[in-house]
Amino acid sequence: MMQIYPLALAYLVLSSLLYLSSAMPERLKAVYDFRIYLIKGKYRFQMFFYSGLALFLLTLFFPVYPGPMFLGDMAVAIALFFSSFALKEKGAEKEEGIADPKQREKNILKGYALMAIAMLHLLFPSFIII
Repeated sequence: MMQIYPLALAYLVLSSLLYLSSAMPERLKAVYDFRIYLIKGKYRFQMFFYSGLALFLLTLFFPVYPGPMFLGDMAVAIALFFSSFALKEKGAEKEEGIADPKQREKNILKGYALMAIAMLHLLFPSFIII
């Protein structure tokens, strides 16, 4: 289903920006404010989490054409699954920026990795990684 493709890309990019905003709140102020908006609203954050899980299942069973019918966009599905659960854990964190330099570096790495997967999926939508 081609409708899932832009939704999965948008979710991956937004998840990537949420990771980067928690590590660099001074550079990504608008995304950081959106992160605070998500964290403060319990139902908003749960809706974001469940939409990530739904996109995960949909990308598994309905990949971008001409992918295989089952497990077609495996890298994207794994990234969606990882980002939705990892962001759920981040929702329990404090609203301030991260003080620990190691955690900050991990969040930057995770953010750039999610962005790379989203960009590869955008540039090569029918490229299959299983």
